[in-house]
Amino acid sequence: MTLHPHNQRMTLHPHNQRMTLHLHNKRMTLHPHTKRMTLHLHNKRMTLHLHNKRMTLHPHNQWMTLHPLVFLTTRG
Repeated sequence: MTLHPHNQRMTLHPHNQRMTLHLHNKRMTLHPHTKRMTLHLHNKRMTLHLHNKRMTLHPHNQWMTLHPLVFLTTRG
């Protein structure tokens, strides 16, 4: 995960223990308890399930298979 300080900011919410990466209008949220990484693209939610290596694309319920060693990279 590449973080550019001038156009991206990473915030940690202490109460719900969520780490949110803000990329302009894009938000990537990491849930430590459920081990899910959610990429919010406007009203679309792309959830990466780290246990079974599944990626869910909402709201159309499209499922994509990921390689177990895939890296999710965001660039500004």
